[in-house]
Order: sequence, then C-alpha cells, then structure tokens
Amino acid sequence: MTELKQTYLVGPNIHLRAVEESDAASEPSWRQSWFPRARAVSEAKIEDDHAGRETTLLAVRNKDDVVVGSVTIETEGTWAFVTPFAARWLTGEQADALMAEIATLVLPFLVDEGGNIAALVEVPAELPALDAAMSDIGARFCYRQRGAMVYRGVRCDRVGWQYFNRKTLDVFGMPKLTPEGLVEREITNPALSDWPVVDTPPTGALVVGERLYLRMLTPEDGAVIRDASLTETEFAHDPRFPRSAMVMNARFRKSSEAEPPVNPTFAIVLRENDELIGRNELDYLDLVHRSAETGTILLKAEHRGKGHGTEAKHLLLRYAFEVLNLHMVWSIVWQQNPRSRAALLRQGYREAGCIPWGGTHHGIPSGDWVFDYLASEWQAARR
Repeated sequence: MTELKQTYLVGPNIHLRAVEESDAASEPSWRQSWFPRARAVSEAKIEDDHAGRETTLLAVRNKDDVVVGSVTIETEGTWAFVTPFAARWLTGEQADALMAEIATLVLPFLVDEGGNIAALVEVPAELPALDAAMSDIGARFCYRQRGAMVYRGVRCDRVGWQYFNRKTLDVFGMPKLTPEGLVEREITNPALSDWPVVDTPPTGALVVGERLYLRMLTPEDGAVIRDASLTETEFAHDPRFPRSAMVMNARFRKSSEAEPPVNPTFAIVLRENDELIGRNELDYLDLVHRSAETGTILLKAEHRGKGHGTEAKHLLLRYAFEVLNLHMVWSIVWQQNPRSRAALLRQGYREAGCIPWGGTHHGIPSGDWVFDYLASEWQAARR
C-alpha cells in the first residue's frame, strides 16, 4: 500500500490527480481516444495536449498508484460538463464501478466546493453501479439519446445526469425536467423520397435540393456573414454580436484542415441565384460512434419562415446518413428558443429530455432541450 498524501478528491478505491509528463507512459489507460499513440508521440505532445481550457484528471488506484482511467472536465460560465473514462483492460463490471466512483467524487467537488450551479455527466446507459451512484448523491436523470455511442463493442444509448447546487436550488427551486418524447411520432415535414435530378450541379455543390444546395464555404462567404450579423433582428442563444469576416473565414478554414474534420460546416445557397442564405453544421462528428450534432442558421429574417431551414436540414441529414453513414444525429436548443424546438419536432427529431441548467441568463439558471434522430427513422419517414 503506497502512502497517499492527497487530502481531497479521494474515494474508497481511487483518487483523482492532475496529469504529469511522466503519465505519457500509461496514456493508453487514461487518454480518451480510440487511437493509441507511439510512446515518443505521447511524450512529445502531452504538454500541449493539456494546455487548453479542458481539464483532465487521472483516476489512480489508492492501493498501488496504478492509473485506471480519467475524467475530462469542461467548464463554461457557471456550469461544468464531465466525461469519465475507464481503462479498456478493465472488465465491464470494474469499469462501471470505476466510473461511478469518479462521478461521485467530481460532481459534488465541482458544485459544492467549486461553486458551479450544476455539473452534467454523460455516460453509456444501463450501467447499474453508475446509475445507483448518481441517485445516491442526488443527481437527476435528464436525457437519453438513443444509439448515440458504442461502448465496449456494443451500440447503446447515451444518457445525461445533472447534479445541482443546493444553494441555487434554495433560491430558484428544482428545475422542471422534460420527459422523453415518443418513439412513434408524427413527422410533418419529412424529406423527399426522390431527390431532384441534376444534370449540371452548381459549382461546388455537395447535395442539391428543390430550392437549395449545400457547398463548402469560400473566402467570399465571410463578408456575407459579417454583413448579416450587423443587421440581425433576432436574439437566439447568444447575444447579437458583430462578426469579423477574417475570423469567420479562419474558423471555416481551420475546421476543414483536419482529416476527417470534427465540425464540418456547409454553406446554404439558393439555387435560383446562388445567394448564400445561411450555414449548417455537423458538430462533434464521430465516425466511430457514427453520430454528430446538427445545427442550422439562416442569416436574414427574410429567409426565415419559408421552409428554407427545413430543406437545408434535410440536405444536411442526407449527407450525414447517406454519405457519412451516420447512425444517428442529435441537437440541443436553448429553452428560450421555442421556434427552433418546434422546427426540429416537425422535421422528425424526438425530444430526448433536457439539460435543466446549462448556464444563466440575466442571472437566472437557464436550460436546453435535447433531441435525437435515428437514420432509420429519417429514411422511413421520407415522402
């Protein structure tokens, strides 16, 4: 038994500590990646990997100082997002117990000591020890995204639990939780059963619809997005704010440099005149889990409320499901934006639950609705 000098973030079996350079040697036991690296690469990159705002703590066995997993923590404003990880050489039962202990250590630490209003942990569904641990500490089950991940070789649902700050609860009360929607549901705006026949596509087109097409963004698009930001009339999730053409173009360029890209972004363009009217995205694209988050933005009010957003979304889903072969997509909508929620429900998305406290608005906790959509559902609904 090694002498444990740490006095906090210590549980019955493990303690959580920061990453050090020497931990490159045990990286396969704690780095949350599908792809292991050669030791020389790990040693060369470990410092830069942990220089950002995301924090990784290692789960270390108390009895022998062996690294058995990790937890990543991302804080945004007043709340935190937590992802536990268990070494793949552990059995399923050991991994379940480990992630349960990680979550029971880190969620109260971030909220009760750290002062965040809430902390959200996202994990595979149906892990008995973890589910029991979350209930024991008073965390609330918030959402279920069907078939969103692969865990130990099996496709499974992904679930979110949130732990709330008791002092914040005393002021605002327990937030209302959104129940999961029905699997069998009406889809009032399905995709076309047959896509338009195109002899000569617009330059750079990826997918083509009746009125719109998607293409990759060009350097000229930055100026269009900048100008639209200066005349925006609506408040969505983020406050209206001037955009820089230079910065937007840099973001689009950098998002395309990785192969495959993590957050591919597409221009939404009118077929009749090649006018850029918006953009949509596949964020957090994961070709192992075969999932991504979808998002759509129309730049001007004159193009909203005409079905352009729905058509653009179905073009994006066509690319996601028929080109990338994704299994499912998901989306998150701020609860102050009921119009986007209604649009997703019409398009066929299912309400999967909510993140009750995802931040604050005017000093009051605010949340998000969570949605999911399976490729099989989208295909079956096409008219």
